[in-house]
Amino acid sequence: MEKDKWISKAVPEKNKGKFTAKAKAAGESVQEFAKKKSHSKDPTLRGEANFALRSKKGFKGGGHIMMNAGGESHGHACMKKGGMC
Repeated sequence: MEKDKWISKAVPEKNKGKFTAKAKAAGESVQEFAKKKSHSKDPTLRGEANFALRSKKGFKGGGHIMMNAGGESHGHACMKKGGMC
């Protein structure tokens, strides 16, 4: 059961719900919004979008989550097979 909860630690508490709020403000579902923003010029928004897309798929096909020194996620999930960007 603990193995299934690792994803909740990937997003810092202070950031939980922020991407969902952005999607709702745009009048779209999280997945619709994520698909549109996955190539955004804003690196934070792009990372959040790719994280949302990858987490929906269960991070299948490779991928990784970049963490900073404080253990917080950058929200980056690599979209290339093999997990290296």
